[in-house]
Amino acid sequence: MKKQLFIISALLLLYSCKTPFEREKEFFAYLKEVQRMELSEKQLVLLMQTNFCGACTEEVRAALASYIEAQNLKTTVVLSSNEKEVKAFFQELPSSPDVRIDPAYKMEQYGMKFTSDLLVIFEEGRIVSWAFLDDKGLARIGRNIDKNGI
Repeated sequence: MKKQLFIISALLLLYSCKTPFEREKEFFAYLKEVQRMELSEKQLVLLMQTNFCGACTEEVRAALASYIEAQNLKTTVVLSSNEKEVKAFFQELPSSPDVRIDPAYKMEQYGMKFTSDLLVIFEEGRIVSWAFLDDKGLARIGRNIDKNGI
């Protein structure tokens, strides 16, 4: 569990330092126009593609739960569909994240349909770090961390 938390933290750090999020305008538009979110405070947003196989595995859910709880930030989880099991999982976390459902497949219309989940941290209305997450990515990063002795 600690290893998965470290992996997610390392992934966010790597992406936040080197790679700008290329669909930032579309992401902001989606969150503001469709989800009616205010992005002025520091917060974590998780966009989950619940209709893809990698989104709902135990490994991904456990890593996300650990990460969300460790961050101690206001958290919003946006699910691409109303998957009751996934929704219940997030609603039962001690931090009680705000769980929302994508209405009428709006993610696609705003260019937010990815093959992996997207984890983003906002601060003062801007993206400060982000990462795509799935089990293959977690495993690949885990192998690299083990090789580097970190």
